[in-house]
Amino acid sequence: MFLFCNLAVLMLLLTFESPVHAGKIIGGHEVDPLKRSYMVFLRMMTADNKLERCGGFLIREDFVMTAAHCKAENHESYEVFYGFDEHSKNHKKVSVKKEFPHHLYNNTVFTHDIMLLKLSHNVSSTHHIKHIELAQEESSSLPSPCSVCGWELESNANMPSKLMGVSVTLVENEDCVKQHAYCSRGRTGTSGGDSGGPLICNGLAYGVVSASRSDNGSTLYKYTNIPDTIGWINNILKEN
Repeated sequence: MFLFCNLAVLMLLLTFESPVHAGKIIGGHEVDPLKRSYMVFLRMMTADNKLERCGGFLIREDFVMTAAHCKAENHESYEVFYGFDEHSKNHKKVSVKKEFPHHLYNNTVFTHDIMLLKLSHNVSSTHHIKHIELAQEESSSLPSPCSVCGWELESNANMPSKLMGVSVTLVENEDCVKQHAYCSRGRTGTSGGDSGGPLICNGLAYGVVSASRSDNGSTLYKYTNIPDTIGWINNILKEN
């Protein structure tokens, strides 16, 4: 059952039109990973041997969804951690067999910032590990209520210390629509989490945490629109 995160403040240190990377989350509300068992934590090695970290979520026993800007140098350099316990300590690990970044992804403005990762083996669908269903079509109005969850990392840490969450209110924005995205707004950040985490509305994944930019004294947070790319998603899942 979907557990709505009713939070006050969640702040991330972000720059103009920047991807939302994993990092220290200030404030917010800790979420029990067992109630968000679809959440995964990704570690990737870049071309210059730099370790990057992102969030992601299970959409099938053998597929993870994340942001395209979380792409590793090659699929063998991904580490996917899942099955975290209530203390975010014990977990399991699986490798990636193949990656599918969206073919229209633009790394300048972060449009179509979405990627699917085919896992090397199925993740057991147990009482504690479940995938999340995807929104298959657009709502007639902006979906609500919505929330975002992401992993909090201590300074220089390689693994998350806890899972955090925040409630968000989506806003009408012409630029976001043109960029195939949902958006929320906040002065201190009413959305957040790792890149690649899910925007969850009414128990369904509607978006992927992507990027942010300064906008009229506040911050505009962008989530890649899942219903808008559902044809591409379903085609990959069907063929793999």
